[in-house]
Amino acid sequence: MKISEIIAESEVLDEFSYTDHQIKRILQKKGYKFLGAGVDQSAYIEPSTGYVLKIFGSQEGSKGFSPDHKMFFKWAKFCMKHQDNPFLPRFYGYESFKFDGDMYLQIRTEQLFTDKKLQSAVSELGAQTQFPSWKGRFTKQDEKVVLAAVKTPERMELLKWTLNKLYRKGEKNNYAWDLHSGNIMVRKDGTPVINDPWVLTD
Repeated sequence: MKISEIIAESEVLDEFSYTDHQIKRILQKKGYKFLGAGVDQSAYIEPSTGYVLKIFGSQEGSKGFSPDHKMFFKWAKFCMKHQDNPFLPRFYGYESFKFDGDMYLQIRTEQLFTDKKLQSAVSELGAQTQFPSWKGRFTKQDEKVVLAAVKTPERMELLKWTLNKLYRKGEKNNYAWDLHSGNIMVRKDGTPVINDPWVLTD
């Protein structure tokens, strides 16, 4: 679901979610700039606001909200409840719409960027936070990279709290932990942002 990962010439992977190609054409005619796509969502810069508009695709045979849509609702509500947490993405609203009989979501959020070294270090912190027996995965160099980004030991503890909270919430809802480096993004100021921590287990 990374904005920065562009799937060559296509925003569709049939084994996950499907987005009708007409939606992309309609948005581009309205001035939206296509950023890229992942397995569930395609992303655009909205010309009137500068926000990122994400289109969350539908699933074949599902006329209502898909299980992935419902997982997103839990994620967005958590982020909006903790909107003062700097390590969570900022959502500016989301709503559903139907296109050619299929259910989609449109989501407005902030634009985020990549920093591969920081993304990798935070993902290792997430792994070791959840699995303490993996001693040594979060190295001293990783710690140095993350601490430089979050600025203070207190904010490092907040990041760890956030990771733990999300892991427990995922377990409660039977979601698998999916915090690899591609599901962490970075603000312009260098703050790491947890962008997509869960995946459905079924």
